[in-house]
Amino acid sequence: MTHNTMRYSSSWIVFYYTLASPKRNTENKKEQQVSDRYPAQILIGGQVSRTTLSKTDPDETVLDVLLGMIATAQVSDEYGGASVEPDEATLMELVDENGWLRLRDEQAVNGEIPDLEELCHTEGIPFSRSCCCYGGYLGENVTWLPGMAEPLTILETDDGHEQVDGSEVRRALEMFHRYFNPYNEVVCLSALKDQALSILEGLCPTVPEVPKFEVIP
Repeated sequence: MTHNTMRYSSSWIVFYYTLASPKRNTENKKEQQVSDRYPAQILIGGQVSRTTLSKTDPDETVLDVLLGMIATAQVSDEYGGASVEPDEATLMELVDENGWLRLRDEQAVNGEIPDLEELCHTEGIPFSRSCCCYGGYLGENVTWLPGMAEPLTILETDDGHEQVDGSEVRRALEMFHRYFNPYNEVVCLSALKDQALSILEGLCPTVPEVPKFEVIP
């Protein structure tokens, strides 16, 4: 982890980043074998209806298909615990102190819980799935809420620091250097600053918070 600090005028701009490409995790995962299994957890939130019919199975309600998928996915309420097969009466017992339905899989294939994630996406159920670093693979935090075109994936190191593309950070820093240079002859300074900020915001997007889980009529 590298710590870079810059000071311009009276403001401090601080960046923490790892100098490696975030594409590495995607490339490595394509090479993974089915036998690569390591712990993952998923936080499920939002409102789940006990009467609205499911998009996955029109003969079942959203709540019914979620309960069925939880059982099929063989997840647990704790790492190494027995698989849970909750019904509506016991589902809320799996909700943690923060109000999320928290489920774990100690032997998740490639650190993912794909069927449950896909169901949540299809039914419009917010979720956040995370897995730890494993071997040469980075940890992941994958978040999706209704309205998002694709899940947002944040890569992390063992100590919890987010990883971003160092070359892009350096490109943004160079733009800031040019912007804050009092002898700069560049005409469109505001455009230069906006471009640098756009790069940094793309590298470090705001992660939306998954709303609390609740069952509604």
